[in-house]
Amino acid sequence: MRNSFTRIETTCLLSSISMMDWRLLTAAAKGETNLLALANFHHSDFDNVTPQKNNALHIAAKHQRLDFAAAILDLRPSLLLGENNNGDTPIHVAATVGSFQVLQLLLSSANLDIENRGITKQLLRTTNKQKDTALHVSLKSGHVDVAKLLSEQDTGLLDMANNNNESPLYLAIERGLFDIADHILATSPSVSSTGPKGMNALHAAVDSDIVSTGFLTKLMETRPEMIKEVDSMGWTPLHYSVWLGKVEMTRLLLQQDISAAYISDKEGQCPLHLAAATGQIDAYRELVGSCPYVWELVDGKGRTSLHSAVMSRQRGIIDCILQMPDISLHLLNESDVDGNTPLHLSVVYKCHAILLLLLRDKRVDKRVVNRDQLTAAELFYSQKQEISFKVAMAYYSLQRYYKQPSKQQNIETKKQEKADVARNDGAMYEVHLLVAVLVATVAFAAAFQLPGGYKPDGTPTLMEEAAFKCFLVFDTIAFCFSVSTVYFLFYASRDGFRARSAFLYMSCLLIVVSLIAMASAFASGMYLITSKTRALAIVPFLMVGFFVLHGFLYWFFDPRGSYVLGLERPRRFFRKLVYRNSLVHALVCD
Repeated sequence: MRNSFTRIETTCLLSSISMMDWRLLTAAAKGETNLLALANFHHSDFDNVTPQKNNALHIAAKHQRLDFAAAILDLRPSLLLGENNNGDTPIHVAATVGSFQVLQLLLSSANLDIENRGITKQLLRTTNKQKDTALHVSLKSGHVDVAKLLSEQDTGLLDMANNNNESPLYLAIERGLFDIADHILATSPSVSSTGPKGMNALHAAVDSDIVSTGFLTKLMETRPEMIKEVDSMGWTPLHYSVWLGKVEMTRLLLQQDISAAYISDKEGQCPLHLAAATGQIDAYRELVGSCPYVWELVDGKGRTSLHSAVMSRQRGIIDCILQMPDISLHLLNESDVDGNTPLHLSVVYKCHAILLLLLRDKRVDKRVVNRDQLTAAELFYSQKQEISFKVAMAYYSLQRYYKQPSKQQNIETKKQEKADVARNDGAMYEVHLLVAVLVATVAFAAAFQLPGGYKPDGTPTLMEEAAFKCFLVFDTIAFCFSVSTVYFLFYASRDGFRARSAFLYMSCLLIVVSLIAMASAFASGMYLITSKTRALAIVPFLMVGFFVLHGFLYWFFDPRGSYVLGLERPRRFFRKLVYRNSLVHALVCD
């Protein structure tokens, strides 16, 4: 019973939708006009449509069947007004596929047929669900000849925008159809130029990679007001040309109207800020050379173009500014709304190469304080820095400008340092204990698995070898020191133990010694095994020596390395000698 009702409902649904006779559909697609001559169809059959509501004229236009379209228009001219599910008329379809002859036929039929007389403009201005006219769809499909025909039929189409606010002129330029764009400008110079997101046709031209200098110049001369029009972000075409690094286009825009260089976007950034932030050196020079005092402009946070260059790590822009005495004199010590100079921002954003560059310039005021009453040096020393060569150079270069904190500040700093040490002790304890146990285990196992084996009397085979004796000594040191480390860490683990930090420090030194001893024992053992090949036997010693030397030099030059009695004075001397040397700065930073 249920199946019967379902079949009845399906039959009713199908009968309610007027479907095209499939013979007519095939004929329309193939252009078989002889089928129409047979008069096998009732007059009302031509009103039938496909599931997408395409009538026979839609199908003929889609497949560019000129003769069939002419024949069916003679039989039923009203099909010209039909719209499918997307709101497209046969004229839309013909414009989409670029069928110039079919489109001419449809327009002629609209003009000449008595039934459709006077509705040509109505048809041309009919829009689909995207608010696209036939001119819009022809431009989107890149059919220049069709677009030219439509624009000549009705110039009012040139002022119509679709749902995306795209005018025909904008679409033509965006799609690279500069011939039709030139035709539109010649036909109607004051035509609408709107585009999506508040852009205009000049925005689209600047964004194009194939636009010619001649067309761009003509567009700006015809519509000069577009140069200063902004989009939804507040960007003018000049913003885009600078952002995209198009220097020649930037030069053309400035030649037409330099006032666009002083227009800021919604964040207060002018084109000069964008040039600085993106490292566009040629565009920066062009803006500065063409626009007087443009370098004085600041963004919404009071930052100049030099601030932008520092935050974006654009070394080339900074070098460019330093080479311009008049500009650098104004920008080098300029503060933003937080009181931060470019030197402060180089510290905040950890741009250490730029920091060293600014420190070497005598025009930079190193003692300027920001709103938090901090100089760049005080700001640097208040941060936690990851140790590197550049950081170390900045550390020592800033010392001469570092004002010692007050007694109250010292107390607060020490309290904070104690709190940080307490938090780190737990992690250090676990790491030290793990390493000590591993070294002790390896050293203990190596003591009973000697290289070369044993003689029948139980003595080591290589006992008389000097390298073997070195192996035993280094292995013993590694085991004893690692076990001592475990002992110290055991005492340091007790709650309330006052000497915990001292014991952790001592365990760190013992672990370093045990690691070096273990590496040396390994090198001695490898030498014994490969002693017959001297070249190969030396490799383990070289590797261990490089490892030890690297670790020592890293610690020796580390500006925040741990204190070791007796070595602090030479360490301080060599650090200052290296890190304050301008030749070293130039080698590392340039």
